Amino acid sequence: PLMTSTANPPATTYRAAENQALDFIAAHVDQEGRSTIAPNDPALHFKLPYVFTYGDRRDIALRVLGHLEHDLLSNEGDFIDNTFNGPKSAFLYQAGWLAWGSAALGRFDLARLIAQRTMHEQDIQLGGFWNETELGRVQWLLNSSSAAAGCAAAGELPAAKSAAQQMVLLFERQPTPEQGFYFSMKGDGQVIAELGDDPNRNFFDLDGPCRPAMFATAIAGLTWLGRQTGTEEYFDLARAYAGVILSHRARPARSHFAS
Repeated sequence: PLMTSTANPPATTYRAAENQALDFIAAHVDQEGRSTIAPNDPALHFKLPYVFTYGDRRDIALRVLGHLEHDLLSNEGDFIDNTFNGPKSAFLYQAGWLAWGSAALGRFDLARLIAQRTMHEQDIQLGGFWNETELGRVQWLLNSSSAAAGCAAAGELPAAKSAAQQMVLLFERQPTPEQGFYFSMKGDGQVIAELGDDPNRNFFDLDGPCRPAMFATAIAGLTWLGRQTGTEEYFDLARAYAGVILSHRARPARSHFAS
């Protein structure tokens, strides 16, 4: 691991670590923008347009996005391989990332296409996006807020604002906020206070093992929406969600998926 010193300030260290990571990822992408491990698997591509854009490697980002657009996405904005589209899949999560990656590259046409496809899964009453998990048909924070982030980045602001209202309800209706945070909501607007078979994907335990990354797309989506609208309330809600992580009574930075 890289170490900081007076001759090597933190910003320099972080930049060096970033470049090492980007070099490693880039080594697994061919000249056509395809993963050398599994060229037809969206899971190995959907984050890369944004990651490489943010890392100032726009050429690679564009190659990967081109592969996704021409080889893996349908004309309706979902994946050609229907295995990756169903209600039990990670489609909403992947599509949200891909929409905001497309927007970061200036491909707002593609971002809107993908975002509008996710909107087919949006609940018109509560505003969240539907998924099927082990807890049933739910509006699950990780996937729902990723779709919301994609909508915000693509300029589909009514959909993103509606999803933000569902995130407000999820935050306000937590049954035991002093103990932790449940991630899923039913169609009647009630938070599902169940742990299921994989507790860390359903509950953020303020005293035990946790997965801070479960809040990542909520914070990102609300931040995107705040930037798009200039509305402080969305930044406030993003801070509130980040505050749940920071209120963990142990060391959440050392938890699984803390990045």
